[in-house]
Amino acid sequence: MSIEQLLSKSVKTTRRYVKRKRARSVIATFSGGKDSLISTYIANEACKSLDVKFKVVFIDTTCALPNTIDYVKKICSLMGWSLEIVRPRQSFWELVLKYGAPTPKRRWCCVKLKLEPLWDYLKKHDSPRIVMLGLRNGESYRRKKIRKSWFSKDAQAWMYNPIIDWSEKEVSTFIKILKVPINPNYSKVGFAGDCFCGCFSTIDKIRRTAETYPEFFMKIVEIEQKFRSGGSFFYIAGKKIRAADFIQQ
Repeated sequence: MSIEQLLSKSVKTTRRYVKRKRARSVIATFSGGKDSLISTYIANEACKSLDVKFKVVFIDTTCALPNTIDYVKKICSLMGWSLEIVRPRQSFWELVLKYGAPTPKRRWCCVKLKLEPLWDYLKKHDSPRIVMLGLRNGESYRRKKIRKSWFSKDAQAWMYNPIIDWSEKEVSTFIKILKVPINPNYSKVGFAGDCFCGCFSTIDKIRRTAETYPEFFMKIVEIEQKFRSGGSFFYIAGKKIRAADFIQQ
């Protein structure tokens, strides 16, 4: 199947889904990453001929790397998407002092920084509601079992993944066809950077972030200094990794 055929199939499938759910509101979450860029594009194309209210939402986690929000605004302007930015009830920098640094086994950050702001935002929109996500089964081991669609009781909305079965190569190929720039953080630090909360970090990502965005990284060092004795901001494979060590390097 060519990339054009895959796109056409994804748009048609998404349009049928929106019609079947009789949605009145469709909200596409765009994080500034490559996957959510394509899922948002598909969602927009699918809704063009439908009588639904379509919005693009960026969830500002308050710990996004520099350039991320500017990139999201640039793409939305370029594509003609109506963008709204939502934020958590408290900033990451406030919450991390309350709950401690997030870890893969204690991911309070996902609920507090991403889900709660989305739930609050959705209350303003008519039901039935559909939230378009940019998740792919092939993205990571954790996402292999994610379904294409489900109903979230917390959000009171249907969740839908237009590109659940797309490969990374197919995503990159279509971005080239669209001729839109990708987030500069990919080349600078290796990831989009919408949420640098410490979860699932690698030594390389930490090092590159410290080198590329020293002022941003110093905020992490300063927060780490406020932790109880021995506390560290990063945990990799159960091992404490101190942010301060990367400044000294």
